[in-house]
Amino acid sequence: MASLIELKKPTLKRDLTLGGKYVLKTFAGKGGMGEVWKAWDPVGHRFVALKFIATDSDRVEAEMRRVQDSFYLASELNHQHICPSYGLELDKRFGLYLAMKWIGGYALDDVVKHNCERAKRQGKPARFPRLAVPRVLKPVADALDYSHKRRVLHRDVKPSNIFLEIKGHKITEVYLIDFGLAMLAKDSVQYDASGTCSYMPPEQWLARTQSGKTDQYSLAAVAYELYAGRPPFLGSIADVRNGHLHEPVAPIKGLPDELNKVLQKGLAKKMNERYETCAEFVRALEEAAAEIVPDPDETDEVYTPKRVKALDDDEEETVAETEGKRTLDDVRGPKLGKRVAGTVSQARETLSNDKSRALYAMIVVAIMVLAGFGVVAIILKFLEKF
Repeated sequence: MASLIELKKPTLKRDLTLGGKYVLKTFAGKGGMGEVWKAWDPVGHRFVALKFIATDSDRVEAEMRRVQDSFYLASELNHQHICPSYGLELDKRFGLYLAMKWIGGYALDDVVKHNCERAKRQGKPARFPRLAVPRVLKPVADALDYSHKRRVLHRDVKPSNIFLEIKGHKITEVYLIDFGLAMLAKDSVQYDASGTCSYMPPEQWLARTQSGKTDQYSLAAVAYELYAGRPPFLGSIADVRNGHLHEPVAPIKGLPDELNKVLQKGLAKKMNERYETCAEFVRALEEAAAEIVPDPDETDEVYTPKRVKALDDDEEETVAETEGKRTLDDVRGPKLGKRVAGTVSQARETLSNDKSRALYAMIVVAIMVLAGFGVVAIILKFLEKF
């Protein structure tokens, strides 16, 4: 492993094949562990997300061990709102990477930013649609409680790890992704301070014993941001740390008092002062949110930012290429399938031309047959005279 780490890694690029099973298609971003790519799995006939471990870190060996342990924990989780993991792979050129289900939705942080900017342009409070907040939080709470029952903590709940599927401005599906910091929730174990500072509870900052209520605090911080348009504490890392450790959470203007109390309890400094479960926190929040008096034009509609065009194009092109090649191979055999460009449109055009030629031949034969019958009829009629 050490020799692999010391070597300078080549650059990840489009159409590069890893492990003989994944073909890189589009760079999708860079996370805490490293680059994220959308890739095609030709065997499973599906898209996957590949998360690579950063190799320029001084702690890369520890990161690799941590992710390796985390994968085996996360891979045992099977919940409708948890993004499934397909495998943990080691490439000699690029090191470890995680293969997960590709979710073609939107990261919550991007959606929050877009809706805040949109509201600001319209002269409205810069925030996420308040009436849609429970729809985001409830599935995440269910996923977290499920993992906590199996003694697995997420430890990095934040908007960028929550993905939404949105159709017609309505949230249709919610996924919690990246159990990259997951660890067994053992009361006797002390934990490090890894995580994302804007959403980290005091016990995580201090690397103390953690539980499911650690994830609840982070979920409450996400809820606070959805209602307020910003995280609970702002400023430098030192300012944010001090806020989470010592400062009370400021109530959000315009929210019912009971809803602010729910948020404050979820963001309590001491774990034993929080709700017992994430679902209990969200239920209390949902009940309190029912007291919100909507503005005249306020709805639960959520507007989406523009997608990275390449991410959508790749899906159409790759699926088209695969389907096109299969169609041509079925109709004309593998040799012709290789010679002809394998897109769906080309395949359909070829099939259409074949059908047109066949139809033309049938029409010609029919005319000839009918013409033949006509000639015979004339001859018979002629012979009747004799």
